[in-house]
Amino acid sequence: MKIMKRINLLSKTKQTELFYEDLYRGVVTLAVLGVFVLLAGIAAQIAVWIYLDQKEVSVVAQVAAIQQQIDESENAQLKAEVRQINALMSDFETLAKQTPEWSKVLKAFTKLVPNGVRISGFQADATTGTIEITGYSPTRESVIELYNNINGDKENFKEINYPLENVSQPTDIIFNYTFTIQDGVLVPTTEQ
Repeated sequence: MKIMKRINLLSKTKQTELFYEDLYRGVVTLAVLGVFVLLAGIAAQIAVWIYLDQKEVSVVAQVAAIQQQIDESENAQLKAEVRQINALMSDFETLAKQTPEWSKVLKAFTKLVPNGVRISGFQADATTGTIEITGYSPTRESVIELYNNINGDKENFKEINYPLENVSQPTDIIFNYTFTIQDGVLVPTTEQ
């Protein structure tokens, strides 16, 4: 094997000059490449920033649109519920105005029931004004007293019947009476 040796025939000053020129070209090339890479990085960052900014605007717009849809649907649902509740309240008020006031009749009746007498059935018909009662009395005298009390209250009641089976036994009597409410006692609440 032969080893080859390189010999430079240029002068030392020229060799040094060429060395520095090569070094200068290398540094300039490296600097240009560095600036190019730096500018490419800055351009890429600007492009990413622009893309993300546009994406943010798009996402914010989508969120706002979805929120508006949700708000509109919730508002529509809430408004529908409010309308339904208002309709129920209106129906209730209309029904309450058209329904007779029974409290006056019941107060008047409960005052007429003697001690010891139990009322087990109270059926009333608002259209005819008829009341049917059934109950238990320990004595015949209490059944007669109930009849006399209802018959005597001409302000609230009229036309009481007098079934003989109510007084046929002296004790433990199961009785029934039918009587009518006086006109004008049972009126709808709007007419009072």
